[in-house]
Amino acid sequence: MTDDPERPAPGTDEPPRRRPPRQKEWASAIDEIIRAAQEAGSFDNLPGRGRPLHWDTGHDDPEWWLAHHLLRSSGYLPDWIERDKEIRAERARLARRLDAFVAWYRDARSSLTRAALGADEAAPGAADLEIALERVTEEYRERADALNEKIDRFNLAVPLPQLQRLRVRVDVELTRFVERLGQPPNRH
Repeated sequence: MTDDPERPAPGTDEPPRRRPPRQKEWASAIDEIIRAAQEAGSFDNLPGRGRPLHWDTGHDDPEWWLAHHLLRSSGYLPDWIERDKEIRAERARLARRLDAFVAWYRDARSSLTRAALGADEAAPGAADLEIALERVTEEYRERADALNEKIDRFNLAVPLPQLQRLRVRVDVELTRFVERLGQPPNRH
């Protein structure tokens, strides 16, 4: 008998036995198949081409991994992620509302100054600015309080504490807002 598995034993008519491929040979064969497929364009039109891979974070319960994977692949997001998007959008809307009012307020106050009206004639315009400021401040306070309630519910639902959102500090934000106005209207 010979030590070479590919040669038949001397004096027998057995066909040569093939030795099992080694790991290195398997890797080479697989690499060659992949290379041929790439050259043939088999990978050119795969879904998600050119976009980053989204790896699972590993926070899922292993028993529910497949279910969560299928839902994520179908575009479904957990409720707390949807709520987070809503919170960020509402926070941005609140900021835009204050920004727009600051621009309007500065323009209106500048118009009053340029009109160079006497104190008695300018008083209704200044009073209108005061009323508008009070309305925007009250509206902001109500919407920010409602947002804080959403944030509180969200913070109870997120799976990890570091994903929690900070509440809107209404008084701090309104103080900054009034400072951005420059000189506020006369308050009686």
